[in-house]
Amino acid sequence: MITEINNLGSKFDSAVRFAQIFGAIAFIGGLAVLLWHLRTVWSGTRRWPAKVWSIVLAFSALVVVWVAFAFKLIGFGVYY
Repeated sequence: MITEINNLGSKFDSAVRFAQIFGAIAFIGGLAVLLWHLRTVWSGTRRWPAKVWSIVLAFSALVVVWVAFAFKLIGFGVYY
């Protein structure tokens, strides 16, 4: 798509839409999985290093999602 400038058009809109939807699911789904992991670790009988690490992972997932929104990596527009 990038090598041929003539390919930029409605011909590849479905591929771009698929990538946008998959990316949004990946970012939000990853955050959801790590928040679930945080809840599971804190509701169990894990020791404090596991609990601290679950907080670090959840915070890092929040930062990644924030960066994705800030730099418009999650969006649903096709602009050429």
